[in-house]
Amino acid sequence: MVEFALVAPLVFLILFGIIEFGFVFKDSLTLTNMTRSGVRTGAAAGNAANPSADYQMLSAIKAASGALSGQIQGVIIFKATGNSSTLPPGCTIASSGVAGQCNVYTPTELSDVQPTWTAQLSQFPDSFGCAGAASWDDDWCPSSRIVSQSGNGGAGPDYLGIYIVAHHSNVTGFFHSLTLNDESIMRLEPQTS
Repeated sequence: MVEFALVAPLVFLILFGIIEFGFVFKDSLTLTNMTRSGVRTGAAAGNAANPSADYQMLSAIKAASGALSGQIQGVIIFKATGNSSTLPPGCTIASSGVAGQCNVYTPTELSDVQPTWTAQLSQFPDSFGCAGAASWDDDWCPSSRIVSQSGNGGAGPDYLGIYIVAHHSNVTGFFHSLTLNDESIMRLEPQTS
């Protein structure tokens, strides 16, 4: 009994640590899948206006989030500088976006994304489409994204980045909750020469 009393806390700590690490790893992989799915969709959508490229990306992110046990804190869709993984200045989850640089989406806006564009358009007619203050995507309007091979002074299409932050609540109660984040960058697919 004495030996068990001495060893049991260590065994339980290791056991619950393995369980907790497994859940954190699963959420991390899900978050990575969400960013990759969103950026691939955005690269193909380019500067689409109807449905909005941002709406298509948010829809892909939401569809890929099924295994996430944490809560999404926000999504930033931003104009990347090449393959640099640096967010533009001022583009944070706490901001509302930066003109010409990024659009920031809240968990509420992400939860409002509907399965079809017509359902979204009828329920939230001013949500997308760069309509000004009522629009979610007006800071870096999708229609302003360069998709021409000769665009950007011959440098080609813009680079698109997606940054997602999620909160992972502890499962076992032995460890602290974590804030996870992931980012993915991809060049927009050329649509004109």
